[in-house]
Amino acid sequence: MAFMSSANNLIPNDVLDTSKDIFVHDMLTGVTTLVSKDSSGNKAASECNYPSISADGRYIAFSSYAFLATNDNNDNMDIYVRDIQLGTTTLVSNTLEGWAGSGKSCVMSSNGQYVAFSSFDPYIVLNDNNGLSDIFIKDWEMGAIKMTIAPSYLIPSTTQSWCLDDKDWYNENQLVTGVTVGHHFIRFKSVTDWIQPQILHIDIPAGEITYLTGTYHQEGSLNVTIFPGAAVNAGALWTLDGVNWYPSDTTLHNLLVGQYTITYKSLDLWNTPASQTVTVKNKPVACASATYTPKPGSVKVTLSPQAAIDAGARWRLDGGAWQQSGDTVNNIPIGQHTVSYLSPNGYNTVPNCVVNIYSCQTATASAKYILSPSLKVLISPQAAINAGAKWRVDSSPWQSSGASLTDLAPGPHSITFNTVANWTPPCRQIIYLTEGQPSTTTGIYTVPSTIRALRVTIEPQAAAAAGARWRVDSSPWQTSGTTLTGLSVGQHTVKFNIIPGWVTPLNKTVAISSGTTACTTGVYAAIQPPGALNVTALPQAVIGKAYWRVFDGAFETPWRAAGTGPINVPAGEHTVFFSDLAGFVTPASQTVTVIAGQTLNLTGTYTIAATTTGTLTVSLARPMAMGAQARWRVYDGPSGYSSNWLYMGARLLKVPTGQHTVVFKPVPGWVTPSDQTVTITVGQDTKATATYTR
Repeated sequence: MAFMSSANNLIPNDVLDTSKDIFVHDMLTGVTTLVSKDSSGNKAASECNYPSISADGRYIAFSSYAFLATNDNNDNMDIYVRDIQLGTTTLVSNTLEGWAGSGKSCVMSSNGQYVAFSSFDPYIVLNDNNGLSDIFIKDWEMGAIKMTIAPSYLIPSTTQSWCLDDKDWYNENQLVTGVTVGHHFIRFKSVTDWIQPQILHIDIPAGEITYLTGTYHQEGSLNVTIFPGAAVNAGALWTLDGVNWYPSDTTLHNLLVGQYTITYKSLDLWNTPASQTVTVKNKPVACASATYTPKPGSVKVTLSPQAAIDAGARWRLDGGAWQQSGDTVNNIPIGQHTVSYLSPNGYNTVPNCVVNIYSCQTATASAKYILSPSLKVLISPQAAINAGAKWRVDSSPWQSSGASLTDLAPGPHSITFNTVANWTPPCRQIIYLTEGQPSTTTGIYTVPSTIRALRVTIEPQAAAAAGARWRVDSSPWQTSGTTLTGLSVGQHTVKFNIIPGWVTPLNKTVAISSGTTACTTGVYAAIQPPGALNVTALPQAVIGKAYWRVFDGAFETPWRAAGTGPINVPAGEHTVFFSDLAGFVTPASQTVTVIAGQTLNLTGTYTIAATTTGTLTVSLARPMAMGAQARWRVYDGPSGYSSNWLYMGARLLKVPTGQHTVVFKPVPGWVTPSDQTVTITVGQDTKATATYTR
């Protein structure tokens, strides 16, 4: 039996208030139970009225001002059903949108499925516009569905767009009532160029509207290309999510239309392109591209000696600002660049040099300034000078007596004198100039006579001072600069003596004629102790594979493995060369100065070469019975690139870029195709076809 009461002594611990509550009394057990409470067991805080109970006593309908359900959002009296067995309280007088409407009196059917109630609310059913209280019957054991289609413009609201349990089709926003409680599935209508929503599986609760959304979407594709090929070969990749990375020229399909951000992988030797935002549409394929640029390198130049630096020696790159010794210039584009030098007064001009700049590496260069020696030549007598006597060094312009020349290279130089009428010029002289030291010599013109004479000069002066002598044929030994007269007309042999520590000049043949003084020079060479040269290579991976040698015309060595210790070489300047090594850039040759009695250490740095290969595939133009016997290969001549014989259709890997010649193997009974010229591009597969004919 269900009843309402304001008594507070019907159940234990009832709150003392004057509001009416709904109770159920079990006539068999004599137990009285509070009904007017929410699903969490909280007692109604406002008055409750009009109880009505099902025949089995499980369901009780009643009205109340209290908020007993989460969708009760008004201050009106509403109709509720309490399930004694499950302990749940359900709002029955709800609107089409699922919110609380209003209700006053109510009555429940004997089976508890239907509740009849009165209400002024115009939104409980459609088209309730009379403004009066109406009577409603609610099947509260059924549910309802309201579907929204997105995007809203895709399917007209008057067009059937979804189907319940593969039976009836309904429009968007149509309220479908009388849906049985429990599991159902919903299928959506297909739309051209759109991906329909997946089948929805739902559970319908009793007495509530279930709101659903079916979202259609479109898909598109995206292709991304990365430049240059060297960056691709170095591992350049792109991603949309930071997890899945893709190589250049990859096309992703089945992407939801919309905006995406492309991010590129960072590489050690390349500048990473900025992230890009692309819009993927249903059609056509969205395309994007990005270019990696090589990271710059640096160059460091060291000058010597310190005196030249103090005097203003400087260097610069590609005509830029002048730099101090030891300075490093950064952010230089990769490739070849020119280092030029500023020579202070009194020093020889240092020639330009070319340096190779590699990404993230510091190239080095060095320059040694040499003090310019000076040379002055005095001519006598004055009468010869007045007649136009002049001198010159090597092939330089003629100079007057007493003139001084600078900016000359240390070492031997030839001094010659011009021919003046009625005068016999001095003999050609060989003079050795020393770095930073002035030198003076004389040239004496003589009046022609009938004498038959020979004058021999010994160089350098240090050899003459050490006892170097000369003689004609078997005559007595003479000192440097001595003139012998009275010689017979004809050819004579000039010989030089042997002195310790010096290399003796070879004999010379001179021609003696009447009225002239023949001149010649004997040049001794000092025997110096050797120095040592120790050459190694970097990185460690090339040790045992890299070789070096000295080759400069005057002295050369066989190829020697880098890092195997020093070897003796003559003192002086030498040029060191390094062997080529597959996969590496060979260091440039280096000119070094070896000092007697000292060991010079030198390092050649190999750098990893960028990948410069592609692939080649050669196929038959059409299937032939002899196809299994046909073969092809790349053959660029005895000294060029070549491969093994390959089957038709096979792909040859790691082919150097550039042009190559493809040749074909003869097959008995068939005419061999002509040779073909193909061009290999970095990172790409070049294709060619051939046809054997009968």
